[in-house]
Amino acid sequence: MAMRFLGVMLLALCLPVSAFAHIINRVEVQRAGNEAEIVIEFDTTIQYKNHSPLSEGSRLNINFVVTGIDPDATGTKVLEEPMLPKGDIFAGATFRYPEPDSSMLVTFPESTKFRVRQGGDSRSISIFVPISAATSAMLPPSAAETESMARGYLEKAKSALNRKEPAAAIEPLNLLLNLPPNASSQEAQELIGMAYERSGENAKARTEYEFYVKNYPKGDGVARVNERLSKLAAIPAAAPTVRPERRQEDTGWQVTGGFGQTRYYGNSSTRLEPLRVIVCSQDQLDGTALVPEGEQCSQTANAEAVNPQSTARTDLSALVSSLDLMARSRSGSSDSRFVVRDVDTRYFLHGKSYRSDRNRLNAAYYENSDRELGYMMRLGRQTVSGGGVLGRFDGASGGYKVSEDLRLNGVLGSVVEFGSPYNKIFYGAGVDLLSLPENWSGNAFVIQQDVGSLTDRQAVGFEARYFDPKQNYFALVDYDTSFEALNIAMFQANWNADIGTTYNLSIDYRRSPVLMLSAASDATQMNLGTLVGTLGERTVREEIKRITPMMAMISAGLMHPLSEQWQLGGDFGVSNSGSTEGTLNLPVSQPAQKGTGNTFVYSARAIGSGLFFPSDMTVFSGSYIDAKKTSGLTTYSAQSYAVTHVARPFEGWQIDTSLRFYIQDKSDGEKLDRFNPSLRALYRLGNNLSFEAEINQEKETKKGGPTQSSSDTRRYYYAGYRWDL
Repeated sequence: MAMRFLGVMLLALCLPVSAFAHIINRVEVQRAGNEAEIVIEFDTTIQYKNHSPLSEGSRLNINFVVTGIDPDATGTKVLEEPMLPKGDIFAGATFRYPEPDSSMLVTFPESTKFRVRQGGDSRSISIFVPISAATSAMLPPSAAETESMARGYLEKAKSALNRKEPAAAIEPLNLLLNLPPNASSQEAQELIGMAYERSGENAKARTEYEFYVKNYPKGDGVARVNERLSKLAAIPAAAPTVRPERRQEDTGWQVTGGFGQTRYYGNSSTRLEPLRVIVCSQDQLDGTALVPEGEQCSQTANAEAVNPQSTARTDLSALVSSLDLMARSRSGSSDSRFVVRDVDTRYFLHGKSYRSDRNRLNAAYYENSDRELGYMMRLGRQTVSGGGVLGRFDGASGGYKVSEDLRLNGVLGSVVEFGSPYNKIFYGAGVDLLSLPENWSGNAFVIQQDVGSLTDRQAVGFEARYFDPKQNYFALVDYDTSFEALNIAMFQANWNADIGTTYNLSIDYRRSPVLMLSAASDATQMNLGTLVGTLGERTVREEIKRITPMMAMISAGLMHPLSEQWQLGGDFGVSNSGSTEGTLNLPVSQPAQKGTGNTFVYSARAIGSGLFFPSDMTVFSGSYIDAKKTSGLTTYSAQSYAVTHVARPFEGWQIDTSLRFYIQDKSDGEKLDRFNPSLRALYRLGNNLSFEAEINQEKETKKGGPTQSSSDTRRYYYAGYRWDL
């Protein structure tokens, strides 16, 4: 089982597959030079793999893998369709995740040129779209670009004032004050008053000084500005002046999001192939591989035929409702948001073997940030990936930029684990280093998590990032000081060659699951306080370390454009799960486990764009999984092939078809074949309402091996709608 799990995990790294629910935080648009940058932010770390088509189209599919810890381990894929506010220049664009091949689909109102790359924080993907000068003026520059431009204007203005050329300082200061609020805005507001005053334009100087006092009543220069206003008051007043209008974003409250419902239904049938019972020799009794296929051994002389057996059952009937709303207001340098995300699942099959109805409030928080003052705070149910936080919690998080070199972060909350009997309280602090060498950034953190009076997790760690237009690197280390052991060490990299080829590398070495004292209760089904009181905290921690394996995964891949229409790529991955020592003192014994040995995955993919319809996409993929030298009782090798096609044959329609075929050969002689066709249709009615339905069938056949041959057929259907504000 562990080997097949590793094979699936490796396949997920090599081919973009994900079972996460809500992972998209937001979508933003900002200016980046002469382009618009659409930033898709995630709640967890991700790694960009590739995109199609290469550089132009009305549809864009982005393939990525989630490399962080699952913030939504609900087992249900929830369709996410984040939206941009009405009035945004890209408000007509749509974002949809996941697609049938687990990619993200971005659609534009018309054919658009674009380029795509990994974000600098490994928690975002950026799409760059060329825009006109007029459109560029409508967009705010990115935070980094704003700060860089502001520093340049400020240095130019100060240089002019030092040369005693105040008139030459006015233009760069006006340009600076027309930028979105930033770290230089306050100083520039004081200096422009000074420039007007030294130029003899006292009325304009008085207007700018008064604006400073009104907007920065606790500013560093308020005493100086009031002193200058007092001196100007003694000078005969000139004609009153009106302060030039400058950029002041005040959007009021805008609400985006939507509500959707999907009805799922599934049934399956199993047919056990007939067996002929034979009288076996002693050699056949000792070795089942010597028994002919379709026959079963008996020690008696009464051979008989076993009739085929068939069963049919309904195994899925559910209604999933999802709500995703964000209310946002921007005024000056302040940005405020209210976010609510909820998933409700109603199951219509009841009994001990079926799931119970459940509601998951995934997010409900208020966030406020101010670029000029340099702070961000968030209150409520939220998901944070970073700073040692492992997922969803109820509480508060925030940060404050204390200087150009340093930002301090803090977090306090209660872990949200649906169904957990424990209330886990944690608190942590971190620091972002903002003045590292060019293109480098990083942070360090410390975090403490308690269960009652016991320390559940106590960790320190850091993130290091390098980012430029051609390459980016990301490294993460999480070390638990209470266990004196490593939890996570991760490295990922992306490179973009001039010819358009993209390369990616991921190295992941981590405990699975992450070390926590409360894991002892999960392993024994006993009260944690009782265990610690009986065995001692140190002993319990050592026991958890003994039964928690380290998992190692390495994957590397590339995608090369053969033409504007075709891309060809491949991936290689290897993974293993380490050995465990077994328990010595826990009341419920767990034996030592050998390491699994290496599982290898080799994958290839060809992507064609516009082969049959404008903006359609066809993907051919194949994988080979080699687990023949692993350490389990049965080893295996497998092949996986798939063809998927996505087309928009008519206005408002999208038709997705796929064929998947899987073949597995086990060392005990069992052969498994799995054939899986599916058809999905999506129709968008106007800008607010969409409908979706899918038919999916999977037929699995097992032959040979120690078990009776069988054939399983599973059919799944769903239909739903989504209404967007």
